Amino acid sequence: MTNNAEKLIVDAVAHSEEIVLSTYNKGESSKPRLLIDNCNPDRTVAALRDILAQANVIYERGFPVRLAFDQLQGGVIAQPMTPDAIVLLAHTVCRPYILKESRMG
Repeated sequence: MTNNAEKLIVDAVAHSEEIVLSTYNKGESSKPRLLIDNCNPDRTVAALRDILAQANVIYERGFPVRLAFDQLQGGVIAQPMTPDAIVLLAHTVCRPYILKESRMG
């Protein structure tokens, strides 16, 4: 390398910023994990219920609802949660995972 190229590299390293992965992924790793158990869906639902209860983002009013701001009414309303909305919310507040069997041979 030439002296000029080495100087550019030294300057780039001197002015670089270190990114610490534990800080960068802190929000993701602090979410609770949710085991999706296809053989025991009642356990999965109960675990998700507990996670959502701790998150304080969903309420029970005979059916699941969330508080949302309605621009037309100019206030907060209780919006019914569809199954798809609950799945999306689950991915927002926790980290769902499935255990897979590995088949050898």
